[in-house]
Amino acid sequence: MLAAGNANGDIPMLDYTRHDDRPFLRLLVRHDDAEREFECDSGAERALEQAESSGWTVVSMKNDWSTIFAETPEPGRRGADV
Repeated sequence: MLAAGNANGDIPMLDYTRHDDRPFLRLLVRHDDAEREFECDSGAERALEQAESSGWTVVSMKNDWSTIFAETPEPGRRGADV
C-alpha cells in the first residue's frame, strides 16, 4: 500500500497506510527548493515531525529530485516525439 502527501492534512491518510501484515510505503514530499519550484514548509510542520517519529520516507525536492519541471514540448508534439 502506498500513500504520498505533502501537508498536515495528509497525516490521517499516511497513518492509515501502515499495516503489520503487508508492505507499505508512506511518502512525504518536502517543498524545499526555492530556486526550481518553491520553498514552503508552512502547513507541513506537524507532518514533518510525524515523519521523523513514525519512519515515513521524506523526499526533498531540493536534494532528491534532479528534475522538478521538465521542458514543455512544442504544441502538437507528444510522447516519443519529444
